[in-house]
Amino acid sequence: MSRGGSDGVRSTLGRTMHVKVDGGINALSSSRDSSQVVVAGRSVFKIFHIEDLGFQERIDLRVGRITLKYSCNDVMWHPHKDELLATGATNGNVIIWDLNKIKGNKMDITFSDHKRTVNKVCFHPSESNLLLSGSQGGSMKCFDLRTEKCEMTFQGGNDSVRDLQFSPYQYFIFAATSDNGNIQLWDYRRKDKFLHQFMAHNGPAFGLDWHPEEKQWLATCGRDRIIKVWRWDERQLHEEYTVFTIASVARVKWRPEKKYHIASCSQVVDQSVCVWDIRRSYMPFAVFEEHNDVVSGILWRQDPHIFLSGGKDSMLYQHVFKDAKRPSARANPVGVSMSIFGDLCHAFTGGKSTVKSSANNYPATRLPFSWRRSTEVPEMFRQYESTLMVHELQETNKYSDQFCEMAKHYQLTGRPFAELCEHNAKVAHGLGAYQVAQTWNMLRLFYSDSRAPSRMYSKPMSSISDTSNKPSDTEKTPDAPMATNHDRPSFSQQPSTTDPTAESTAGGQTDDNDSVISDSELPFNKQRHRSQEGPGDEPREFWEYTEHDDAEDMEEHGYSAGWGGMNENWTLPTEAFQQRQEIIDRPPSPDQTQDRARADSPSSQLVDLDSDVPGTQLLTAPSTNPSVTNQFIDFQFCIKFAPIILEMLEYYADQGDVQTSVSIIVVLGDRIQKEINLDTQEHWFMSYIDLLSRFKLWCIATEIVKLSNHPNVGMLNQQSTTIHTKCNRCNKQLDKVSWACSSGKCTSLTNTCSVCHLPVKGLYAWCQGCSHGGHIEHMKEWLEKNPMCPTGCGHYCEYT
Repeated sequence: MSRGGSDGVRSTLGRTMHVKVDGGINALSSSRDSSQVVVAGRSVFKIFHIEDLGFQERIDLRVGRITLKYSCNDVMWHPHKDELLATGATNGNVIIWDLNKIKGNKMDITFSDHKRTVNKVCFHPSESNLLLSGSQGGSMKCFDLRTEKCEMTFQGGNDSVRDLQFSPYQYFIFAATSDNGNIQLWDYRRKDKFLHQFMAHNGPAFGLDWHPEEKQWLATCGRDRIIKVWRWDERQLHEEYTVFTIASVARVKWRPEKKYHIASCSQVVDQSVCVWDIRRSYMPFAVFEEHNDVVSGILWRQDPHIFLSGGKDSMLYQHVFKDAKRPSARANPVGVSMSIFGDLCHAFTGGKSTVKSSANNYPATRLPFSWRRSTEVPEMFRQYESTLMVHELQETNKYSDQFCEMAKHYQLTGRPFAELCEHNAKVAHGLGAYQVAQTWNMLRLFYSDSRAPSRMYSKPMSSISDTSNKPSDTEKTPDAPMATNHDRPSFSQQPSTTDPTAESTAGGQTDDNDSVISDSELPFNKQRHRSQEGPGDEPREFWEYTEHDDAEDMEEHGYSAGWGGMNENWTLPTEAFQQRQEIIDRPPSPDQTQDRARADSPSSQLVDLDSDVPGTQLLTAPSTNPSVTNQFIDFQFCIKFAPIILEMLEYYADQGDVQTSVSIIVVLGDRIQKEINLDTQEHWFMSYIDLLSRFKLWCIATEIVKLSNHPNVGMLNQQSTTIHTKCNRCNKQLDKVSWACSSGKCTSLTNTCSVCHLPVKGLYAWCQGCSHGGHIEHMKEWLEKNPMCPTGCGHYCEYT
């Protein structure tokens, strides 16, 4: 004897209760008045009476010699005769059970026409002697209980039939679903061919159910985790509603007296029974979570607030709506989202809608109170109303426009670094991104070569002397030898004229190789002369200093007249550094001067004083390090800019501007990439590529992938981009060639030229009006002489 139980909740509408049976339940069905329920499975076949206090077992039909005939895949109670049951067995038998038999074995009629497992049996809703069954072999058979024979066989294909059901409103019509995802509508008067066939699901379609009130509505479910509601107009099916679930759906059942409510159970993973409002496709209206294993069957009683369910956990439950869980009560009622174009969408709750209860609003009638029926059944849960507001961005210069223009006009490779930074700065400035433009300018200053100006010493050092007091170039004396390149501390190696008249004056023309420089770029002796000018003296520009001034300055600081040699006690000019102590008569050694300058410089922490770096040779005397003259043109402070650049890139990425971060990484290349984590680089590159793809800038996205040195990002261009087309006749995939079908049954040419009737293996030109086409040259030649389509369809084509 099975045991029953309940959750102790009493209600006038019923109570939640359950009973444990002897095995997993595959199907269940109820009698005409819903007072009894039969459960069937591989090891269970029992009938229970539904009472107020629980389930009471009535009959156990597994008696006598147990065979595969008792292993039931489906069961259905006769809609008009309470003593008849029909089952489909795993061995292919369809069995009729008569409960009025006195003997222990209630088996009455056995049909052995199916060769494989029977998945579904169904009685005709009005014709009591017709029984329909569908099997794993793809065949459907109609049996007549009077003749006890199979009257008709319907072969819809080779795929197994999962579910079938007669239409409650059209006498001769029934629908069936199969493993290929198709829905077939049949007229059982014609067994040779179905009326209509439609692709409903991407994968097997497991169940269907006709709507009890809407004559044209049909609900289907399948492995693609979708419940679809179709409207049939006797010609084709139109998709009305779509419900998305979290797992594949095995069974669906419309809720009585509720037009938009449908119950579903999953085939795997999900162990709950969900009741959906098809107008809200992503969240269930109510959820029942009593089962501990997959639910295999759902059955509504006459009351829309009570239904039965059976599962693989050997449990039979009666569910009451007042005990259900409502996911919408725990869901966040507020949402906000921003589109890529800057539009803002805001959803918020508008409160509860007022649902008038009609429990006491009975129509005037003389029928007994127990027979009265309300016009609208009161609902246990109230629907929530929500409001959706969309705020459109009215600015003319949207961020999306700026993003696209920058992506199109940025140059990230193919030119010198300084030119790339300058060009990108102009692009950003022209689009109003002034901070980004300033960033590009700073990068150009940080990483470009800071060479000394050519105007610093434009003449060769051998010619900077007073011609009246110093010997000429042709006069070589032992006391004043000619200076060599290794002896003179040249700041510029650019050749310039030795003619003193070539020196430009205030109002004259400058040399082509010269450039105007600021006071800070003047040689230290020029700056000193300018600082010593009296208040009454007229200031002189740097080009107004004569060779005599240069000679006097050099002699004062220990250089010989011809710059060929150095005084024995030379000193590094103190004007180039901030004085920290009194200068003694004996000049310090070069090493001491270097240490003092290194310690006293305010940027000592930012300067790399490695001996291998050219910038450190500024503090080395020319006589002790002759190679310094060749390296002054590459003079550059090696400031550690990497931490600053890295902080700036993270700032732009945090602001959502991954475009700037990725563009700078590409332009800087190895200067900064080794300082950034590979995972961070991949995240930035993938985000930027995703944004480019959303704006349909696929060519630019491909260029970014190509310029990236990250291995995971570079693999995006190495993945296969082949798209296989299908044959326009047999719908098979074209794997080998795109112009001929390789299927053994079809072997047809897919794209033939309308002029020469040969396959088009290259570019295919076609008319958008009649869809006929062919080789480009053939179509062009034809339409130059004939205005109509070469196929004779009568369409006037035009080649553009």
